[in-house]
Amino acid sequence: MGKKSRLKKEKREKKIQDELRDPVKREVQSFLTRREVNAEEGDQLSYLVLMLVNFSIYRFIKERIQLPSLRPEEEERDGSRLEGLHVALEAECRSLGVDYKEVQDELVAPLGRNEILVGQILQKIYGLLGSLTSSKSFEDMTDGQVENPDTWGDSLVHYEERKEDYFEAIKALFDFNLSVVRSDVPGDGDQTGPVLDPNQIREKYAVDPGVFDKLVRRATEFLRAAFANYLEMEFHSVRLALDARKKMGEVDAKDAIHN
Repeated sequence: MGKKSRLKKEKREKKIQDELRDPVKREVQSFLTRREVNAEEGDQLSYLVLMLVNFSIYRFIKERIQLPSLRPEEEERDGSRLEGLHVALEAECRSLGVDYKEVQDELVAPLGRNEILVGQILQKIYGLLGSLTSSKSFEDMTDGQVENPDTWGDSLVHYEERKEDYFEAIKALFDFNLSVVRSDVPGDGDQTGPVLDPNQIREKYAVDPGVFDKLVRRATEFLRAAFANYLEMEFHSVRLALDARKKMGEVDAKDAIHN
């Protein structure tokens, strides 16, 4: 990786790390200042609000785009993670002398549905998806899945003879679908060059209409699966941080008992 590409990658990664933390911290500090509480004492409150906002945005995106569940066992554990966060948030609110419900209503809820913050997460994921079809990862993801009657409930006519054309058509349809959904995100200027529309794709690869409809379905599902995978990758670090925090708390509690 060249220096320019590496710096661009590092800049993007830093932006993602900060894009929720910084706005949340600013809002928490403003909230505390209005209540005449020293804003410098709000680090723990900022952390707890940030974790809750992460959960809200993750669930909002997942439900809005109707993404498949890739880690159902982790989603089941999210209930206990959220419960622990709310218990900790109530305790922190008492410590600071602020109202728990006001924190929920004025910080957690509005930040969790803030379109700008949601859009920043979407931009990151769309950026990753934008380079997927040109990578080997896309072939690895779809290999053995394009023609799988058990998955789709149908077969592609002349698949073995037209395998390469069908695969290229699916890639083009994937890029087209992505260009449509990412156009709804304000400020997303990372889209690459023009993409073919479905009619152009069907004509370019000379695909029969019946088969083409099946390719459209496959491309759509591959996009949903890839999106869900990247969203999980982004969000899983939140789960890991909370699990590590809980484990450290349990260790501290055991040390206190033994001492």
